[in-house]
Order: sequence, then structure tokens, then C-alpha cells
Amino acid sequence: MKNKRRRKYTCAHCKTGIVGELPATCPECNKMLNEAVKPAKCCVCGCKLTEDNRAQWEDHCEGCETKVFEFYGAVEKREWGC
Repeated sequence: MKNKRRRKYTCAHCKTGIVGELPATCPECNKMLNEAVKPAKCCVCGCKLTEDNRAQWEDHCEGCETKVFEFYGAVEKREWGC
């Protein structure tokens, strides 16, 4: 049996309730949660995420995602201006 990492969703209304799957009712504010919301800022550098700079990881910009890959040796290092 694989150890599959479950995704968790934070409530878009109260920002404190956490649920494991959608649709669900927020345990904190009792509002209905039925769709995932993409984050507006990169979780690493805080830049605004747009369709042009959003990486495959929805909460990272391209530059920060690439820096993670470089750190773990998955890609060759290069200079970044981010």
C-alpha cells in the first residue's frame, strides 16, 4: 500500500478551517466549500502569481520552483534575478 499524501484545503471564507476533501462544510465557519481556489501569491517569495509566472506547483512562481529543483539537484543551477 502506497503512502499517498492527502491534499488539505483551507477555507476561503474564514482562512482557518481545514478540510481534507471537497465538497465539504468548513468546521470553523460552517460555510460550504466546493471548489479549490488557486493562491494569489507565491508561498516562498510573495510575488503575485499570474498565468504567465505560475509554476506546476500552484503555490510557487517559476523561479522559486526552479530554485527548489536546483537545491535537490534535479536541474542544473543557473543565475536568477528573482
